[in-house]
Amino acid sequence: IRDMTFTDSLNGYIVTSIGGSNSYILKTTNGGDNWDLKFTHNQPFVKVQFINANTGFTNAFTKIFKTTNAGENWNAINLPQIFGDDMSVLNEDTVWLAMSEGFTGGVFRTTNGGLNWVQQLNLGSQNPSHIYFYNSRIGFSATGAGLYKTTNSGVNWFLGGGGFFIDIHFTDSLTGWK
Repeated sequence: IRDMTFTDSLNGYIVTSIGGSNSYILKTTNGGDNWDLKFTHNQPFVKVQFINANTGFTNAFTKIFKTTNAGENWNAINLPQIFGDDMSVLNEDTVWLAMSEGFTGGVFRTTNGGLNWVQQLNLGSQNPSHIYFYNSRIGFSATGAGLYKTTNSGVNWFLGGGGFFIDIHFTDSLTGWK
């Protein structure tokens, strides 16, 4: 299991990351007692995130998949020449991706549901592998050089703490874990 999320106490989703084989999206409707297979793909899934009970996203390196019917169907959103190590979804239109690759990686954002992607940050060999946005303005990216923060939707980033971090999560604009 690579990632997991619940939309309430009963409904949840997991994604698997199996290299060289099919990877899976599974759903539970009874708090995790039973899981039903909903979707398979030939690339490893990285993250799954829902913005409400019906609309969710998952990324599988070179594609993002979106559901609008609580995981029954998943539709691909192609990523032109980028892949996602991590993803942070704000709403149906705004998605952030972190790509750790040194030359073409960085932080990317779409504000039109994946039609266009704009690079917001590139740190070369220290590109982030994780991304988390608290709201449309405040976000964080974790890199081998430390934790970077933006307060203006990714226009500017500043180093907010040194060291290498595996993952990040914030409960509000001030409280978080790395």
